[in-house]
Amino acid sequence: MDEKQQLLNDITAKVKAELSTYASKGDLEIALKAATTELKEQFKGMNDLETKLASIEKAAIAQGEMLSKMKNSEPAKPMSIKSQLEAQSAVIKSIIDNPKLNANQFKTVVLPTSITSNFNGQIIPGIGQYPQRSTKIVDIWNSGVLQANHQRTLRYMDTTTYTNNAAARTVGAQAGESAIAWTGYSLGIESISHWIPVALEMLSDFDFIESEINGTLISMLINKFEYYLMSGTGSPPQIYGINAKATAFDATNFAGKFKSAGTLDLIKAMSAKVAYDTRFQANYALMNTYDALALELEKDDFGRLIYPNFLSADGMRIGSITVIPTELVTADTMYVGDFNFGTLFKTAPQVSIGLNSTDFSERQVTLLANMDAALLIKTLNAGAFYKCASIANDVAEITKTQN
Repeated sequence: MDEKQQLLNDITAKVKAELSTYASKGDLEIALKAATTELKEQFKGMNDLETKLASIEKAAIAQGEMLSKMKNSEPAKPMSIKSQLEAQSAVIKSIIDNPKLNANQFKTVVLPTSITSNFNGQIIPGIGQYPQRSTKIVDIWNSGVLQANHQRTLRYMDTTTYTNNAAARTVGAQAGESAIAWTGYSLGIESISHWIPVALEMLSDFDFIESEINGTLISMLINKFEYYLMSGTGSPPQIYGINAKATAFDATNFAGKFKSAGTLDLIKAMSAKVAYDTRFQANYALMNTYDALALELEKDDFGRLIYPNFLSADGMRIGSITVIPTELVTADTMYVGDFNFGTLFKTAPQVSIGLNSTDFSERQVTLLANMDAALLIKTLNAGAFYKCASIANDVAEITKTQN
């Protein structure tokens, strides 16, 4: 093959390669015209040049028309594997039903289990949270402020002597002498804390860990704090809780007073005791969740729900008293009181980071959550709160004997 023939072949290949990138006849003709000019310049006087160019042009135009049709026509939608199988169902069935075919000729069915060590998948955002008990009684108290330099002590005054001898007096007679005296008291501010060790690698390699642990530590701390608000003994380091401060309810004061008595009657009786000869007015009743449910679903002898005009539709508000169901109250017990006469002093929960024991050598830190708190119910206000040791026994006590 001489040099001219080789060059002709190279140009022809170049033209064909360019043709595949064009999608219209006009574009193809432009490309061919440029190629023809180049060939004519290279091979002037070559006898079969026009014939070869005509052959190339004819093939190129035919290809261009085909590409143009492909360009102008709507692209075909790809068929899914399911669609292709449905289209070929008859053929597949004939192959399967053919007894002459050996079963070993069929390939192994491709199943999802055929993929091993596959790390792909849909990532669900967020982290599942442990179902902690929701807090319900932290916010029902009056809120006090712990000021700077409190020296971990609250100091307050109570009236310890109160004698009221005011009386009608005959003119000229001596008036009655009354007496008032006060005593100062103190209440310790206690801490509630817990901590957790965390490897530094966890904090640096997982950006969600620190915020997640901080939030969880605080919510766990508040849950335990609410427990002490109910059951704290007041003996350091525990704060006083409502159980330690409330006065025991004596149901004999209402013995046989109510016909067909129930829990609703008992709550009203306890609220009457709170208000009797005092300035207190009961506003909350704390009950076990299941006992509150029984109250809500209490029915008469005909199976009808009991909804007197002082009871809300859901049974959770009885006159001025809001019922709070909580698992912190022992079943079959109850607390009724005027919570305006209890003040909760506390700091906001805080999380601090430091080193503890072998933390430095083990490349970890200790995260510690802490809050300071004190529940102040003055001695003279203890009568604002009453506790029922047994709902069943007290209901039986106040029920009127049927004659």
